[in-house]
Amino acid sequence: MKLLSDLEHLIQLLRRQNKFTTGFVWNLASLAVLAVSGLLINVVIGRVCGAADLGVFNQVFAIYIIAGQFAVGGLQFAVLKHIPQYRDDRAACNRIISASIYLTLVIGLTVASIVFILAGPLGVLLGSQDVAKGIPFACPAIVCFSLNKVLLAAVNGYRKMRAFAIFQALRYILMVMFLLLAMILQTPGYSLIYIVSGAEFIVTMCAGIYVFKLNKPVSPWNCISWIKELAAYGFMAFPGGAFLEINSRVDIIILGIFQTDQIVGIYSLAALLVEGVSLVTVALLVNINPIITATYFRNDRREFNALITDTIKYSYIMMTMLAILSCAVYPLFITIFMSSFMDSWPLFCILMVGLTASAGYFPLRILFSQTGHPGLQTLFFSLVLISNIILNLALVPPFGMYGAALATGIAYLLTSIYLKLIARYAMLLYI
Repeated sequence: MKLLSDLEHLIQLLRRQNKFTTGFVWNLASLAVLAVSGLLINVVIGRVCGAADLGVFNQVFAIYIIAGQFAVGGLQFAVLKHIPQYRDDRAACNRIISASIYLTLVIGLTVASIVFILAGPLGVLLGSQDVAKGIPFACPAIVCFSLNKVLLAAVNGYRKMRAFAIFQALRYILMVMFLLLAMILQTPGYSLIYIVSGAEFIVTMCAGIYVFKLNKPVSPWNCISWIKELAAYGFMAFPGGAFLEINSRVDIIILGIFQTDQIVGIYSLAALLVEGVSLVTVALLVNINPIITATYFRNDRREFNALITDTIKYSYIMMTMLAILSCAVYPLFITIFMSSFMDSWPLFCILMVGLTASAGYFPLRILFSQTGHPGLQTLFFSLVLISNIILNLALVPPFGMYGAALATGIAYLLTSIYLKLIARYAMLLYI
């Protein structure tokens, strides 16, 4: 009875503060498209091209994701903060959008050029000539990715959540379409990352047209003050977002340094599927964040603590059920679709244990930012990233892909421990 009472209390809190709007439903659907498309891409590459090409694809994809964070430079956070703040001042919004685009183009082109130049050394570091040959195909994606982060932050800032969800889903739908074209044309495995560049480019065009229907472009010399302000804000906000994304690819990069492309391919399939399961916590995070902020700044500590406690409890319950189900179904899925990847099942189970052990705290990953503590947010992500790197460097050389799974699983667990300790230190939580 206590369980049902607590669940009813959490649902009432959610309903009182957020009516599960149409925009939220659209974003749930977008996350579903992301999960299914990501799975389909990896299954097709792994089944048609083999584990080695899948390993190359995911290593280059990891480089693209990491480089993309540097290319956007935290400007998406600056736009997401300033557009809602100046929403009623159309002239200011015009300058904000234009200034952010100019800055992103400069930074994005610079980072993409550096990555292009470093393709050879990165291939040597990862012990793969195919990775070196694949990196140039990812460079256009780096520029478009950074622009898309800023454009979609503007869409989000205007609360155009249906459009936001459509653009997010469009990226992965296009990737699947480009992949099918690549399979028909029998494109070399190392160049398959071009499916990302093609998708990002089309999303940039569509999102750009949409945003500039809402805003008029402004020349660079008419928004100098905003260029300076956005650059300063982005610089301050950059570490948190960058560390979070880099942390999600640490295991792939370090495993690539010490193991073959084929081993990386087997591991990356398990890691991707675990990431897909974790999207359930992302959906909860999206819904709970504005409620956390509203409750916290009402200074109602009792209700705030009850909201956090209930969120943790039901996230654990939900993820435990999903973990049991997914670990049981995984061998059947692999047997039917990718029998040569059966070695990934133990890796999936290890990763799922780590994810489940920390699942209660995953929807609270940006708790510090939501409650006005960006410094603590950066500290939290820094600790998680450093721990993940150290664990992977310690366990991958002697244990290979099993070491990567164990290291990442422990890093998942440390995420919840660090969050709880820092939140207690800041007197945000008493749990």
